[in-house]
Amino acid sequence: MKKTILPIAFALIALLAISCNLSNNKSGNQQDAESVENQEKTSSVAPITRDMEFMIFMHRFTSDPDFQMDHINFPLGPMSSAVDLVEHDVDDFTAKYWRLQDMNDLSGYFTWKNDNKIVFLVNDHITGDEYEFLVTYTFEKIDGDWFVTKGDYSGSGVEEADATAAYVKDYNREYRAKHKGPFATYKYNGTPGDYPQASERLLNDDDLKGMSKKELRLMRNEIMARHGYTFTSDDLKKHFEKELWYFPLFRDVSKNLSDIESKNVTFIQQHEK
Repeated sequence: MKKTILPIAFALIALLAISCNLSNNKSGNQQDAESVENQEKTSSVAPITRDMEFMIFMHRFTSDPDFQMDHINFPLGPMSSAVDLVEHDVDDFTAKYWRLQDMNDLSGYFTWKNDNKIVFLVNDHITGDEYEFLVTYTFEKIDGDWFVTKGDYSGSGVEEADATAAYVKDYNREYRAKHKGPFATYKYNGTPGDYPQASERLLNDDDLKGMSKKELRLMRNEIMARHGYTFTSDDLKKHFEKELWYFPLFRDVSKNLSDIESKNVTFIQQHEK
């Protein structure tokens, strides 16, 4: 009897081991499948870049007067070369001289200094009268939120332009009348537009099959638009400025495109030819 019990016992142990192994493999396969599914879900939306994050802030900044004023760290420093303002005793750029800004006012160019600092600049020069009007603002990210930390109006035309307290007061009153609340935080999912797949995954020939050159051009430029590229072509400007998610900020966004987006731009260009 003892001789038959031993083989049976070993057989039972072997069966248990196989059963556990199959169970573990099944569990492991389920986990692998879930992991792949989660990866696919994660990669289905393009990551929000620093450009996009700043665009979200600027949408709120330029539409909500109270939000705008709350995100400026006054005083912003002395107004350089403000000869016309000496008689007004203007030493510091305080809230008294801040003219509320909308999208049209911020039609200059933004330049990243680092991931937490970006500078806006407008430099208009009128030949003949040697008149130059310079506007510059510095935005910095502090404790996860953006603020204007430095600003300047300078040039011979300061008083005639925006910097007198009386002008600013009247302008801001009109601005607030046009921009009435309540204001909701602008939501931006990272891939708005008609062709979100161009920022989410690598395109293939089937994705572009049957598309006209015009459609291909819009798809390619929509990738740049998502990063706040400032278009010079009138048709592209007109097309994207109608989109609520678009905010023209930058002259060059090539370095901010993801690897997928860069490859798709090249791929679409090849099909445009």
